[in-house]
Amino acid sequence: MRNFTLYWSFFLLLTPFISSAQNHTHSWSCGSDLIHGRAEQNPDWLKKHRESEQRIYDFFAFKSRPLAGKRMMAVTLPVVVHIVHDNGLENISDALVLNGIQQLNEAFANMAYYDQGTGTNTMIQFCLARRTPDNQLTTGITRDQNSLTELTLESEDLALKDINRWTPTDYINIWLVREICSAGSGCGVAGYAYLPASHGNPEDGIVMEAEYMGSSPGGSGVLAHEMGHY
Repeated sequence: MRNFTLYWSFFLLLTPFISSAQNHTHSWSCGSDLIHGRAEQNPDWLKKHRESEQRIYDFFAFKSRPLAGKRMMAVTLPVVVHIVHDNGLENISDALVLNGIQQLNEAFANMAYYDQGTGTNTMIQFCLARRTPDNQLTTGITRDQNSLTELTLESEDLALKDINRWTPTDYINIWLVREICSAGSGCGVAGYAYLPASHGNPEDGIVMEAEYMGSSPGGSGVLAHEMGHY
């Protein structure tokens, strides 16, 4: 049986700015349920998923009590944004990517637009990577021209990620595309992400439509929502 306590605890933490994002822009949908339904058919993935849930639940249930009233140290995680484009509007500027990361940080800090009077600072922040896997200087943004910018998530997810993937145990990989469609439910999927049970696997990471990245605080709510799954 799946342990829903952790899911709902974290969902409630993220709900204020996720709801705000959806209320202040045109509605968007998340494809994570679709990919998780498929992943759960893999017994090895499901076992790892349940074990990771239990470890996190045990931490929050038992380890955090002595920390009450103490200020936690913030954790900053490196991100690489892979823009997969076909020379269209999806080939967004570096400035929009930077804006999206800034708004992601505001969301996880429960600040500015995302502070709806509830929620809390997660003490998790994100920065664009400064070094590549082979230790070269980088902006943390890559660009690849490919027709997979029009993506069918059920059948083309790994092919998209194989275009450009940095070591998933060292970076959070985010792929931006023009459009995400589902073979079962059609287009209009704003983004999706795998849960921690996929950490280090080829599918590990976040995929989202480029139009939402840094376009507005509400648009960047897509990234905040998917990072919550991640």
